[in-house]
Amino acid sequence: MRYKFSNARKWLQKHGRTKELRRIGSREKHAASYLNHTISSQIQKDIQKLIDQGYEVSVVIGNLKNIRSSFKGSRALKRRLHSWPFFQFQSFIKYKAEESGAEVKTINEKGTSATCYKCGSKGERPTQGLFICRCGKYNADLNAAINIAHRCSGEGISGKSEYSGVVSDRLSWLDQPDAHHFSGE
Repeated sequence: MRYKFSNARKWLQKHGRTKELRRIGSREKHAASYLNHTISSQIQKDIQKLIDQGYEVSVVIGNLKNIRSSFKGSRALKRRLHSWPFFQFQSFIKYKAEESGAEVKTINEKGTSATCYKCGSKGERPTQGLFICRCGKYNADLNAAINIAHRCSGEGISGKSEYSGVVSDRLSWLDQPDAHHFSGE
C-alpha cells in the first residue's frame, strides 16, 4: 500500500502537481489508519475471546520510541517503514486492550532476541528464524517471546531473579524434549 502511494507521490512531485499531492497524502493517511484500526480490532477480538474463556490477559507492547533508528535494510525499505504510523498502531492496541479489560504493559525489548531464555548467554542468529546458543537451537521468535514474558513478570531475561517463577511455571512444557527446538530441516 505505502509503495503504491510512494510511487504516485514521486511522480506528482516531479510534475509539480501540488493539489493532487495533498489529496493523495490524505488518502494515504486514511488507508494507513484504516489498516491499523483493522489489525488492532482483530487483536481486541482475540483478547476478548481469551478473557471470555476465563484467562487473565496482559498485553505487552515494545517501546517504540527509537524504532525508526533501528531499521536495517535498503533505502526503499527504510522509506516504506519510516512512513508507517507506529505510535497510532500502538495507541489503538493499547486503548482497545484496556477497553476489553486486559492489562497493558510497555517494555524495552532490547536484547530479548539475542539472549537465550534458558541459560542467559548471548547467542547467534544465523537466519531470521533461528537462534543458536551453547545449550541448543531454538525458534528465534519463541526465544524472544519467552524473554519478553520473563522481563514482564519481573524475572529478567533467562528467568533468573528473586521473584516467583510465575512465567517459568507456565512455560514448563518447554522443558519437554524437542518441544521448543528449531525444526528447520
